[in-house]
Amino acid sequence: MMQRICDLYLSELVGPDLLKDVRFVDSAFILGEKAVSGYLGLNAPRLKLIPLVVSLRKKRVSCYSVPIEYRDCASITEQYALSIAQHSVERQNCVKVGTNPLGAGAPPNVWSFSVAGFEDAGRVAGRMIMIDRVDGHVWGYEEYEEYMYDYNNLY
Repeated sequence: MMQRICDLYLSELVGPDLLKDVRFVDSAFILGEKAVSGYLGLNAPRLKLIPLVVSLRKKRVSCYSVPIEYRDCASITEQYALSIAQHSVERQNCVKVGTNPLGAGAPPNVWSFSVAGFEDAGRVAGRMIMIDRVDGHVWGYEEYEEYMYDYNNLY
């Protein structure tokens, strides 16, 4: 099986003192003097990034290992993802699609939206829907769990 090439995504500003180990994952990485966030521009095998993600999370840094196609080819805008989400939930008799329930710490490979619907007793039920940023498909819970574990060692 071919190894997926990934980048490291930082959900928040992170100082250079916490990023010193990145050079062991991608020798081309140049550590600057300022805090950074977002994609670091790495091109590293998925398995090499997992220990770095685990180490940074132990230091309370919100970060994700993300396949590079999400960095390089993400074409689904948040507005378009919202329309996909609304269309999808209408078919499930849900009544409202709202804002991102995960906030700035959400994985960068999906757009996530809160969803409110009705259970059989008429009570409002809360949940969320995730839309892929590259191709616009709706992520299922299993796909989300698999990504979080296989790429970030989170369960």
